[in-house]
Amino acid sequence: MSFEMLQGRLVARIFHVQAKTFPGNVLAFVYRDASADGWTMYYRFRYYVDDKVGVESKDKRTEYEVRSRDRDLPDCLPKFREPLACFAEIQGSTLEEVIVDSADPEVVMRRLGEQPWSHISMEALS
Repeated sequence: MSFEMLQGRLVARIFHVQAKTFPGNVLAFVYRDASADGWTMYYRFRYYVDDKVGVESKDKRTEYEVRSRDRDLPDCLPKFREPLACFAEIQGSTLEEVIVDSADPEVVMRRLGEQPWSHISMEALS
């Protein structure tokens, strides 16, 4: 499934939690497509298997999507944030929240690449 950065797909937030009780993390994107009635959160768990990144990595990933019928971001954002915050608390970790508010894939990738936990760089994408 993996998350697709599409032109016109409004990404409001990126969330990240570094797991402490297992080697891995959770990454989530809150987004809305122009034709959608509400917001969606794509999230994936990543279980580290090796020290490689990208397509060369053998890390295990499980991916999910949840949808909200709420059209207004302030109404649905707490519903998406709360389970991730609970996971972070259980892990003894921190929920990182990145405000994106853009439908431009380059802006989304740039914001993602600015994060210290991200393995993405804009140079690699050029």
